Amino acid sequence: MEGTDSEQNPQTCSKTWCHRELPTNYRWKTCDHCRECDRKTKRAQRASEKAKKETVTLKQGGKRKRVPDSSDTSEDEQPTRHRKENAASGMDMDFLDDEDDGGLESDEEEAFNRAEEFFDSIRQDFQSHEDISFKGSFTIAHDPLVSFRKRVQMTADEIWKMTGYRFTVKDHKTLKSGHKTRLWCSQDEGRKKKSKKSQNVGVKNRDTLGMKRYPCRSRLIISCRETKDGLTKVAVHLDHHAKHVHYVDVSMPAGALNIVRENVEWLTPVMMVAKVQAAFPDVTAGTSGLTLLSGRRPQRPILLMVAIGL
Repeated sequence: MEGTDSEQNPQTCSKTWCHRELPTNYRWKTCDHCRECDRKTKRAQRASEKAKKETVTLKQGGKRKRVPDSSDTSEDEQPTRHRKENAASGMDMDFLDDEDDGGLESDEEEAFNRAEEFFDSIRQDFQSHEDISFKGSFTIAHDPLVSFRKRVQMTADEIWKMTGYRFTVKDHKTLKSGHKTRLWCSQDEGRKKKSKKSQNVGVKNRDTLGMKRYPCRSRLIISCRETKDGLTKVAVHLDHHAKHVHYVDVSMPAGALNIVRENVEWLTPVMMVAKVQAAFPDVTAGTSGLTLLSGRRPQRPILLMVAIGL
């Protein structure tokens, strides 16, 4: 009966893709063809492992060390040992890279003799063109009281005054001999961050209408560094590809705050508003602090103190 069952249900190769019948009383579960394929595969694996071992040399003590290829390293590459020491000391190697300046030091960069000429050129470009791609630099005497990062911030504020567009900081980068900051237009629709719900207890989340944004595809890179001559070089790469409404600062000017402080005990809120607007016509009722001043309320001293930040 057993022989009859084996003849009716012959054994086949155990490989899922192979259905060859195995001879009677065959000692292996796979056919000769599949076993030969397995042998070839194992030979190829052994040859590959042997080739890898040939690229490894034995140091004293039996430790293996990879033989470096001359084409993989360059003269300017920092040794691995130094990189490990810097990493152990908490230094970020990416922030020590002084070469990635976003194309600031290119042949297209225009060098200006004075900072005034530099900013005038930016102002004229934005007044006469809509699609702006500006690359320029200027040098000034080094001021030890002004850090490189502060100089970059001052340059960004001056560009805001010249162009009418405010730029928001994306990130900062410390260079070997200076500082670099990347920014984008505050009204760029492609740079808008997603709103986040407040996690405070008892807060009612409401949809607020933000400022209008535009497809200006902006980018601003400002770097400040010390030159070999001991001067300070400021380089700017500015891209702005669409004209739109300027970004207006609605905060109270410092001069207007001085007027409020000097006349807080002598003028009514309505008279104070008239005096401030006479000296600063750009200040409107929407300016921060002026709305409080224009209100007719009995708590005049308290409102004025809140408005001027006392």
